[in-house]
Amino acid sequence: MRSWLITVLPAGPEAHLFDGWVKIPWMPRPAPTLPAKTELRGFRRLWRTTRQVFHEVTGAVFAVLAFGWLNSAFRAWTRDVAHWLVGVSVAAAALFAFFAVSSFRRARQL
Repeated sequence: MRSWLITVLPAGPEAHLFDGWVKIPWMPRPAPTLPAKTELRGFRRLWRTTRQVFHEVTGAVFAVLAFGWLNSAFRAWTRDVAHWLVGVSVAAAALFAFFAVSSFRRARQL
C-alpha cells in the first residue's frame, strides 16, 4: 500500500509528544463512472422501459380477468349450472392466467 510521510511541527507544550512524522495512507480517487458501451441510453432506454411497463400492465390486466373468470366459475358451480359452463369458465381463467404469467415473464426478460 502506498503512503506518504508528512512532517508535523506542533507548536506549544505538546511538541515533545510528536516524533515529527505522521503516516497518512494513500486513498485512491473514485474512478469516473462512464456508462458501459452495452448500456442503453436515450431513446432506446425509454423504449425498453415503455415495453417493460406495457408487459407488466398487460400481465396485471390478464390476472384480474383470470380472477373474474374464476369467480364466475365458482358462482356457476355453487348454483348448479351445467358442468360444461363451469368448465368453459375454468378454461378461460386458465388461459388468462397463462397470458398473465407469460406477460410478466416477458417483462422480466427485457
